[in-house]
Amino acid sequence: MALRIGDEWISSDRCPQVAMAITGEGWVLSWRRGVWTRDEAINAMARAEHGDLHTDPATAAT
Repeated sequence: MALRIGDEWISSDRCPQVAMAITGEGWVLSWRRGVWTRDEAINAMARAEHGDLHTDPATAAT
């Protein structure tokens, strides 16, 4: 199954990691400190599904 992208959460059945929206601030990832844009959070979750928890969402190529 693919990522489940909502207004407040991004999750996947392929990995236990999640991203959560913080009103007025951006998105936080369950495995990494910082605040990210929605696109960065989606891209980070897509990489997390494949085991990549190390790539910095702010500098990763999309």
